[in-house]
Amino acid sequence: MEIKKCSICEKEYEGFGNNAEPINQGRCCDDCNYTKVIPKRIENIKTDETTNKIMCEECLSYFDEEDMDIHDEMWLCRECENNRVKKESKRRDG
Repeated sequence: MEIKKCSICEKEYEGFGNNAEPINQGRCCDDCNYTKVIPKRIENIKTDETTNKIMCEECLSYFDEEDMDIHDEMWLCRECENNRVKKESKRRDG
């Protein structure tokens, strides 16, 4: 099997490798794919770079950063955050 060099960390790897975008346009090893490429892709999904808006993890709508609440490490728009708070207080109050 042909030995190749990772376009991110420059270590050698065997096999097909992985598409290294959005880090660069080369091929990368499995370690870089799991630790750099996939997290960057997830980050890009959560942020619309053309409008600089963030995606709500609950309703999947995009909103401005100033309209954001972080709930249990989730990025939520104000409406979804308010709905969660109402549900939690109803559950607590019985």
